[in-house]
Amino acid sequence: MFERFSPSLRSVVGSSPEWVAETGGDRIGEEEMALALLAHQEGRAARVLRELGVGAAEQEEIARRMAGRRRRGGFTDADADALATLGIDIHEVVARVEAAHGEGSLTGRRPAGQAARTAVRARHRMSPGAKQVLERALRDAVDRRERVVGTEHLLLSMVSLPGTVADVLAGFGVTREAVWRQLAAQGS
Repeated sequence: MFERFSPSLRSVVGSSPEWVAETGGDRIGEEEMALALLAHQEGRAARVLRELGVGAAEQEEIARRMAGRRRRGGFTDADADALATLGIDIHEVVARVEAAHGEGSLTGRRPAGQAARTAVRARHRMSPGAKQVLERALRDAVDRRERVVGTEHLLLSMVSLPGTVADVLAGFGVTREAVWRQLAAQGS
């Protein structure tokens, strides 16, 4: 699969491990790849993101929101709103869990010190979700009869699969439909 990756996509995937320590992870996940893609300033995905209004300030906010979602155990804003209608305050639940088990205990990630020690090992380990994102990117390229898998396919994959990355990006107008429109405007 990797032999079909564009140089730009190889660069994104290759820089993903650098984000593992940043997120407190112990392996490369969808969020780490998304952060690497957002930081990458080359390729079609970077142009699409710029056209959709995602600049440096938005990238920082996206990273902050993904961290917030991790801290809430992956609960979306819609989940929090639904629970609120039942009288459950997700922020209070998180506070109580963290008071009992430590800050960030719902993230499923290691404490920062441990994460830094495992970052080297994480360079070669990908979560099942990260593998699924890459497989979907390859499938998107094949479906479009394109020989090379580029950053645009990775972005399409990320916004197509349910999860934190797609939810957070959608909050900034980066949806599958919006990405398709921008790619069509650029001429695929």
